[in-house]
Amino acid sequence: MLDKVELATKVKTSILQRNIALGSLDYLPKHIKPQLDQWLNKAVLLYGQNKVEYLTIKPINDKNLVIEVSDPSHFELGKIILVILPDGQQRYIFQCLIKKIENNYLEIEILSPRYDQRIKLPGNIPVFMSIINKHAFNKFLEEGYYLIRESNFSLNSSQDLKDLYFYDLIIDNQNNVESNFRNYISKNNLMGILIDISSGGACVKVPTLLLFSEEDLNEIFMFYLKFEIVLKETKIKCGLLSSLRNFRFEQTSTYLHFMFLLSFKNEIWQKIKSLLSFT
Repeated sequence: MLDKVELATKVKTSILQRNIALGSLDYLPKHIKPQLDQWLNKAVLLYGQNKVEYLTIKPINDKNLVIEVSDPSHFELGKIILVILPDGQQRYIFQCLIKKIENNYLEIEILSPRYDQRIKLPGNIPVFMSIINKHAFNKFLEEGYYLIRESNFSLNSSQDLKDLYFYDLIIDNQNNVESNFRNYISKNNLMGILIDISSGGACVKVPTLLLFSEEDLNEIFMFYLKFEIVLKETKIKCGLLSSLRNFRFEQTSTYLHFMFLLSFKNEIWQKIKSLLSFT
């Protein structure tokens, strides 16, 4: 299994833009509401992480919309579709449920924003962290490189595998792993303990007080988290590009809160959760 996306686009939409999840059209800012139809027809729709081509999208009420598509056969009742309204450096995101499919129209219901369920992990799972500075990462962006998640995971064969792996890699236009990136992730700049994990991020405890200066935070752009979760029947090995979103101090430890640059797809995360539930 191989997911491939443009690195610059992913960084822009995940790191540089502010994503705001809303549970109703009524929560949109005042400058959007009077021209809601126009804003909706500029919306980006994602279904299974794939962009949806649509003809029109119109509100029924504050919680429901109707979308006209050219081919409704690609969609299933009960599945999730995302409606995204870009607004400068912000994106308003509606997580919607497909309630009805009739002719070329999808009727969708806006759900309350969901927060990732974080799974707390027992034991001391070590996390080795590589730091990629802003200057180096900007070079990757300027070259137009790609981000892939390489994995041997399959929904059909996950039970048969002894070792599962998920590795984020930056590749060039010839699909080769970028040599400087490889050098960065081979180094261990910090070590911590994995506290919890979700489909979109993780918390890592470092058993010392890390004093980040403003200059340090400006210079650090991305972390690469390497860890291995040992289960009864298998191991889950990860190397994940992550952005530091927050940190806090507790007694003599520092807790680092990360967002994965690539979230786990829902169907994959459900399988991982089922494996983790046996720890």
